[in-house]
Amino acid sequence: MLRLGPVHVVVVAGSPALREAIAAWLGGVKRVRIVRTAASAKDLDGQRIECDLVVASGLEGSRELRAIGKRIGSQAGLVALTLGTTPLPAGWAGVRPGASRTHVLDHARAHPERNLAASGAVLSALAVATAAAVAAFLYVPRFGVSFERAALAYAERYPDTSVWWHVWGSGGPLLASSSWPLIKGAALTGLGPAAFVLLAALAGAVLGIALQALVLRAGARRSALALSLVVVIGPALWVWPRGGDVGSLVGLTGVVLALAGSVTRNLRVLATALAVAVSSFGGVLWMAAAVVAAIASAVRSRQRRRATFAGVVFGVLASAAVTLPPVAARGLEGLRPSLARTPAASDLVPVLATVAVVLVVLARGRLRVPALGVAAALLVAGNALALVVPVHAPEPSRIPTSGAFGRLAVHPAEALAIVTSNPDVPTTGDEVPAEIMVGAGGRTETNALLERLGADRARTPDRTSAIIFNERDWAVLDRDRLLFAAPIIRPILTAGITPTVLLIADEADARVFGEAMAAVGAATERLITVWSPRPVDELDLDFLQEFTMVAVYGRPWTSAGRASDLLQRYLDGSGFILMDIASRPGSQILGMPDAVNLQRSADEYRVVEEVKDDALPLVTLAAGADGRVVAMDQWRYRDDAAWELATVRVGTERVLQFGATKVAGEALAAHMLWSGLDLPARAAAGDEAARDQLERAIQWMLTDAAMQLTGPYGRPAGTVCPPGAADPRPAAGAEAVTCADVLDNATATSIFQSPTRWRVRLKVATTHLLFKERFHPEWRAYQVEQRVGGSESTTPLPIRPTVDGHMYVTLPPNARIVDFVFERHPLEAASRGVSAVATFVLLAISFFLWRRR
Repeated sequence: MLRLGPVHVVVVAGSPALREAIAAWLGGVKRVRIVRTAASAKDLDGQRIECDLVVASGLEGSRELRAIGKRIGSQAGLVALTLGTTPLPAGWAGVRPGASRTHVLDHARAHPERNLAASGAVLSALAVATAAAVAAFLYVPRFGVSFERAALAYAERYPDTSVWWHVWGSGGPLLASSSWPLIKGAALTGLGPAAFVLLAALAGAVLGIALQALVLRAGARRSALALSLVVVIGPALWVWPRGGDVGSLVGLTGVVLALAGSVTRNLRVLATALAVAVSSFGGVLWMAAAVVAAIASAVRSRQRRRATFAGVVFGVLASAAVTLPPVAARGLEGLRPSLARTPAASDLVPVLATVAVVLVVLARGRLRVPALGVAAALLVAGNALALVVPVHAPEPSRIPTSGAFGRLAVHPAEALAIVTSNPDVPTTGDEVPAEIMVGAGGRTETNALLERLGADRARTPDRTSAIIFNERDWAVLDRDRLLFAAPIIRPILTAGITPTVLLIADEADARVFGEAMAAVGAATERLITVWSPRPVDELDLDFLQEFTMVAVYGRPWTSAGRASDLLQRYLDGSGFILMDIASRPGSQILGMPDAVNLQRSADEYRVVEEVKDDALPLVTLAAGADGRVVAMDQWRYRDDAAWELATVRVGTERVLQFGATKVAGEALAAHMLWSGLDLPARAAAGDEAARDQLERAIQWMLTDAAMQLTGPYGRPAGTVCPPGAADPRPAAGAEAVTCADVLDNATATSIFQSPTRWRVRLKVATTHLLFKERFHPEWRAYQVEQRVGGSESTTPLPIRPTVDGHMYVTLPPNARIVDFVFERHPLEAASRGVSAVATFVLLAISFFLWRRR
């Protein structure tokens, strides 16, 4: 008598109506599974039947019952529904109509082969999982350089933050990828770099077990274990994690699970949803592949199609919290795989190894031999290629941190390796060209560029470049590590009074202008360039007057009339304008004559300037400029005859014009430089004459603006606070910070609380904050007012991007405390809600279906 577990029943009856009635009657018991119905013993021939009970009725005499008994043997209970008028063959038990279902089911016998098969499947799965774990620890190095390994190191260093933060480059509030939740979970194990190997082992084990289930579904029972082991033991499967990408292996696992899940019946919705959800950790592309695989496996059955479509929908909704945050943080960039290298042909090897096994299983008839040959070739070639793929697995090199307020300048090829080993050391990335770090850049350009990134130290790639840096006033900190201290530094978060330039240009022109500012040596301790992506005609006078001077580069206006009116009023208020139309001819603003193209050699230019004895000349471009330029006829601001101070001309046309005049009797004059030479592009390209002229023009305006600079800003210390030192962090009961988390100077105290929260306490009134982290729309700046009783109120402050991609905030006069906070995108909270609801509904439906069965 079978008391526990499902009872597998075969119903044999001559009448279709009777068969359906018996099957429905017995199927009303939840633990009963009707595995087959047949009209006679002949219908059972040639079929592999594993059942616990056979129920027969309405057959043609004892001969049919003997044939069934011979076919089934003693492996199952045999019950005949009969009135008892005819003797039954040996082994059959007669049950009269009207007997209870329990009485009939009491004759069931547990099928020995089915129980053995279940035990064998479990043992096979354990064998595959063990083999996968061993292979992972053999093939996947403990240390390595990759995007996901850096994310793992970061997650362990900052366990309280849920946002992945690029600590190389100027920062960036980017969720690592869809694999971030897995990496965050692996970091909780506290195993360090070994957690990455463990994560790869788990993914490989699940993939191997799913592949075994897929092979069993295809009917290859005897070879299922061997084929699964061939995949998980071979090096081909481990190409991705060996290169530092475990997310793609998880994505492939989800696809195989989607194919293997088609073997399920009652829980098909749950199995499909689970497969889609697992694949989502590999990214949107892997999730799409799992969706296609699941739908393709169910096209033949209408009932299966409905269950599969439902599972796909629930899987996509349940994985919203995984797939949407990267897109919300990075836009379409969030769809890209989390690879820190260019994809290679070897990245196809794991897919080819999996496909080879599927070919072996599915091959039938005449195609079997060619399919086996193709599969063998794929496996051999894939494993051979996997063995020759180089793996960069250096031992970690620890570099002492100088704290959160300094950035380590490194060669871009070394940045990821340093960050992976030193997650608490902010590091430069691709924004520093390789030639700068090997010493090919000029002294002024190099020092200004690295200062603008907040670099307080540099690690040179070799001793030759180390000598060059040392000759440029970079002090030696560690000869063995080739570590140097910067001669000038404005740390990552500072408050101060510094001249500012508002650059109005489109994005491409803004990048060129930023490169030009680096070429002229415009360090942020002396000049900050803030970028407005909006055109001139969409701005207002109050906004322009927040800055020391305004640079108009290119043709950044949509309405010439509104742009002219705004700049006219700005000049009337003693404004400073640097206008370079980037050698683009056409109509202009401010009533200027049309700009026309000129193609002249340098010897055709002439300089017209009257230089006073005690003054520097405004025009340094005495030799002119080769190539195409644009020029205009003479223009005077408000027809002031004294407006034009210096020009570079070709004939009577101006290619460069300096102008200044007193406005409304005020002592401070309006200043303006108009250029058709495209000085920023020439300076960025290395034209020394253009660089000198651009630098002289900026110097002329800033000198006349006569601003008092704030400084010095201090240098990050990176040392631990002595015992008893006061904790400057405002939160009550907060964990004590180290001196590396605090930057203190005469203007303000800046405090690093976490990668997504910084605080500045101002000591004196100042004009702005400069935060040298990557600008992102989800950053918020708040003016904090502390009330009696300890409560705080906040007022939002606008954050504006600089030309370097950093953040600039203009401070109101009464500002005393300012917080920078990175807030999660609203879509992220919505995605978590969608995932939670979808998961709850999915589990409820699955439980209902399971109970009903």
